[in-house]
Amino acid sequence: MFRIFPSVPITWRSPSCVQFGVDDPVLIDGLLPADVALVGELQMGVGSAQYYSRAQDLGADLGRASSLITLLGEAGVMVPDDSDAVKMTKSSPLLATAQIFTLSPDRVSRLLGDSPILVVGPLRAITEQYLSASGFAIAEQHRVEDLDLLSSPLVITTSYLVPDIHTATWLTDREVPHCQVVIGEYSLEVTGLIQPGATPCAICDCLRKKDADDSWLDQYPQIRALPDRESLSDPLSRALGALNVVQILRRSLLRPDTAPVHRNVSLATGIGTDETLAFHPRCQCRASVPHFDLVHEQAQ
Repeated sequence: MFRIFPSVPITWRSPSCVQFGVDDPVLIDGLLPADVALVGELQMGVGSAQYYSRAQDLGADLGRASSLITLLGEAGVMVPDDSDAVKMTKSSPLLATAQIFTLSPDRVSRLLGDSPILVVGPLRAITEQYLSASGFAIAEQHRVEDLDLLSSPLVITTSYLVPDIHTATWLTDREVPHCQVVIGEYSLEVTGLIQPGATPCAICDCLRKKDADDSWLDQYPQIRALPDRESLSDPLSRALGALNVVQILRRSLLRPDTAPVHRNVSLATGIGTDETLAFHPRCQCRASVPHFDLVHEQAQ
């Protein structure tokens, strides 16, 4: 199946010059009337055999018709040929996501929908709205203790002022991947995707905070107990926190080779800065790599 991503804006600069995209436009000039007709076929979606048959009917050179497919593929505007995008409606948000990440829409659908996402904490409702709109599957459970760990769930923890250490520790102990959102007074922090045993954990960052302030852990329970934090926090903080964590989680799943980040977002400007997660030397979260070179080591 040959098909141009429906999310690609297409305009004509002249009867023989077409523009694909706006942010970084791709121009193809010198099109003949038969080429123009083939572009229309590709917008609708056409099987490969039908495409070349249609080219012959239009009197187009088959080599030229093949070159058009090659040009559009190199421009990144064609749906990958292993995709079932024809089954998706033109309004499906996954088509635009697939175009951004250069993946087939059905692969995007699988990667985002295979693992149910549980959101805990005060940002649950608004975060679930962004997750649903982005194509994620939402877990039926509302508590981490009720999760079916065999379903490969992912969790997003949300809190005010300080991280939810209790939930993060519970998830790390059970090797459940998770992200973390903390809404502060002047900024918010998003951490993810934490893969227990493979990436730095939430406690690594807590230990760094303790290094900077020796009484941080002593103050932690008092800060967690402060009332009315939702009404006392910046009204845009919840939307910013939800949006950023969903964006980070989406990128982590669609580009798994991307290193997990710690993002700090200013509530005044909305500008975020990313730092790569780093292990803390005193944290025990790093999984040791076993070496079974000797029999007695295997026994140990």
